[in-house]
Amino acid sequence: MSETDRASKIRPRCEIIVQYVLPAIRAEMAVRMKDEGISQAQIARILGVTPAAVNQYVKSKRGTVGQDTEVLEVIDDYLEEYKDDPDALSTHLCDVCNKIKLVLDKRAAEEPLDSGCCF
Repeated sequence: MSETDRASKIRPRCEIIVQYVLPAIRAEMAVRMKDEGISQAQIARILGVTPAAVNQYVKSKRGTVGQDTEVLEVIDDYLEEYKDDPDALSTHLCDVCNKIKLVLDKRAAEEPLDSGCCF
């Protein structure tokens, strides 16, 4: 196991969520709100970020999670469920994190062990 592999295994899931998932949620929310005609200044106030951050979310320069379709599905379900209640979005964010954790745990359990593993 390489040093990078070991380091990624000890990172708390909340750190990963904050670094990748929360920005992806904000990005998706920003795009949806912009499509509904809400100004970037209003979106910034709703999301609690700067208008510049909203601009980056809308232009896909920030908050992208790549092609992880399983994570995107969890995020999309969450946004669809709470789209009309912004206060519920933050209240239920831990639920989303837990669902994503289950996806990641299932994926990790399905990965074959390294043949060079000594245990």
